[in-house]
This record gives sequence, structure tokens and C-alpha cells, in this order.
Amino acid sequence: MTKVLTDPKYYTAIANAIRAKNGSTAIYKPSGMAAAISAIQVGGGSAAMYPKIRVKPTKNQVIRATPKIRSDINSSITSNDTDSDGDGYVDFDWHLSHGTPIQFKVAVSATDNCKYVCGNLIVNGENIGSTTATLDIDKDLTIEAEDAQPISSFMPESYAVLYSRNASDHVLRVVSPSLSGGEEAGTAVLEGTTSLLCNVTDNAFNVINGLKLFVIGGGQLQEISITLQKGTPVSADVAGGEPTAFLAASRNEAMAIVAGLGF
Repeated sequence: MTKVLTDPKYYTAIANAIRAKNGSTAIYKPSGMAAAISAIQVGGGSAAMYPKIRVKPTKNQVIRATPKIRSDINSSITSNDTDSDGDGYVDFDWHLSHGTPIQFKVAVSATDNCKYVCGNLIVNGENIGSTTATLDIDKDLTIEAEDAQPISSFMPESYAVLYSRNASDHVLRVVSPSLSGGEEAGTAVLEGTTSLLCNVTDNAFNVINGLKLFVIGGGQLQEISITLQKGTPVSADVAGGEPTAFLAASRNEAMAIVAGLGF
């Protein structure tokens, strides 16, 4: 048989490729490479064949990563699952019976929405500016989140609460350090579904003009698109009224108002 000389670098490259696939640190001789290649699992799941997916636990919130397999959604991992190797991260188990994931749907949520606001997701060190994401699996993914913040930290200095006694009797309480006594109340009239006539002073209207309207529906805060109109000031009392809506700059601020005032 004719002997052929080959460059050792090719054997090194093959050994490195095997180690990359099976996660081993073994030293391979040419005589053992064929067996090592045959031992690599395909299709259903050798963890070393795929990028690593790790989720870091954080206080007062949970990160959930759900693999998307073809058109189906399989089991997911969360940041409060067991950290099996003690490295501070929850690792995804690639040994799935239903196929290979093509994407991950990721979301972070507060453990108690009445007390905390969850942070944005951080993927491979980059803040993505959102609490949800769909991530392609083309590289290792380390998924974290900004710290959850107490809702109380979002409590604004200036806001308003709309109280209702009946379908046509509404009182608008405006709170701001810029107002005499820190607050004032006037009547309010809903004009259809798109306008709220605010019968308050100029100073009070300047406080609320530009704020967003939030209502509680189904146990959740919902933003309602509405235009605030300045009316003639009419003094009013909130006594006997039921809080039905809130004017705030953001949803987080509205949540803080609801929690802080015990509504």
C-alpha cells in the first residue's frame, strides 16, 4: 500500500471539531477519531451540538425562556428553576423529545405585580429595552434582566385621579407640589369616549395636560386614548366617589399611584 504523508494540522482541526461537538477535553489519536465522530449524537439531542442557553436568576422577578420547535412550543426554563451546577445560572437541557428548537421566546415578569416592576431583558450583556423578545439560536445566549424596582419608586409628584359617584357625576383630583395646598379638585365631564372636559383651574390643567389616562379593567391597568379639554373651574369634593381612572405619565407611574393610594 502506498503511504501518504498528511499535515498534522488537519488532525488537530478534526480533533478540535470533535471536542466542540461532544464537549470533551480528550486527546484524540487518528486511530480513534472515526469512533469519536460516530459517537456524536445527532437530531434529538447532544447538548454539546448546540449553543448554550443560560438564564440568570434575579430577585423579585422571573425570566422564562420557551423554545419554539417548528410550529409548536415545548417545555420552558425559568430563572427560578434549579441551578444544577452551582454557577449562578439555570442551563437549558437540549435533550428534547420533540425536535430541535429554532428560536426562544423570552419574557420577564415580576413575582408580585402589586409590589414590583420588572426590568428589561439583557441578552449577552446588551440591554434590549424590552421585557419580551424572540431570539434566534445561532450563538450562546446568556439571558439576564435589570433589577426589579419597587413600584413605590415610580410614584410621581404630579398626577390626577378621576372619581365617579355615578355615570354622569365625576370629580377630578389633581395632585402636584405646584398647586396651592398640594392639590385641588374640580368636576369632570366625559364627552363621548374620546374627550374629558376638566373643570379645573389653569394651574391644575397645566399639571395634567399631556398625561395619559389609565383605567383598571379585568384586574389590569389599561391605557385609554383620550383628549383633555379645559373647562370652567368648578370646585368639587371627592367624598363618596369611587376611583375609576388615573392620569399619569406612564403605566409604571399609574401602577405606583394605584398601589400607593391603596386602590
